[in-house]
Amino acid sequence: MTTYELKDPNACKKIIQLIRETLPAENGDWFESDIIVSGSPDAVWYLNIDVCVSVPGAFSVSRTNGTDEWSEIQNGGNNLAAGAGYRFTVEVSGGDKLNLSYSATGGTIEKLRISEVR
Repeated sequence: MTTYELKDPNACKKIIQLIRETLPAENGDWFESDIIVSGSPDAVWYLNIDVCVSVPGAFSVSRTNGTDEWSEIQNGGNNLAAGAGYRFTVEVSGGDKLNLSYSATGGTIEKLRISEVR
């Protein structure tokens, strides 16, 4: 077996990780509290969202900025396949508040990892 140790100081920072968590209610928020992006509202950053869910459904990023709220259905509006891994890159700015939702329940979030893109 080969072990590879990550030592790069510029490596991406992991923000959230969930492994084998029960899906919340259909279209319900995945997090009790939103992910709040701090920093300049004039700057842009990117987050990778890696996700695998045990049941098919539509995966959405809910976003609030000031008084504006909207939902962004990922994967071109198509359902994610059960057990398949997906990566989505989303743009964020200071002041954004994010949460995730799924159009199905009765399954498991097999893996969710949100990390910064550098």
